[in-house]
Amino acid sequence: MQFRAGTPITTDFINKKFATKADTDLRNVDDDIVAKIVVQGTIGNLNYIKYSNGKLEIWGIVTSNTLGYTVNLPSGIAFRDTNYSIQATLNRGDPFIVALESQWSIFSGTSFTFVVQSPNGVWHSGHTVRYHAIGWWK
Repeated sequence: MQFRAGTPITTDFINKKFATKADTDLRNVDDDIVAKIVVQGTIGNLNYIKYSNGKLEIWGIVTSNTLGYTVNLPSGIAFRDTNYSIQATLNRGDPFIVALESQWSIFSGTSFTFVVQSPNGVWHSGHTVRYHAIGWWK
């Protein structure tokens, strides 16, 4: 639509123009902030969600009768690198800690291993550990 000097601009034209621009801007912001779920599921004790912005969340429980607790991620559910964060807690109120950062902890894009220790540093097995990891799949 072209206007010549002296042509009145109607309120309807202004409202339509600004509403369209605002709607487009909101859709762009929404795509950046609100990531959509690409895929989600449960495999054994492992739950996962992959988001459209590349974020990957996994959580679950792991029990081990050995000293190392390992979570192996299934095919297609892997972090792109080792730049992800993990929170892990014991399922009961024992005075033990989950050692995520020790010389025995192993992290890769497809698995992570950690140990459970008493306050004096002795390793323990047979505990149930809840974990939640967040990182990027793309």
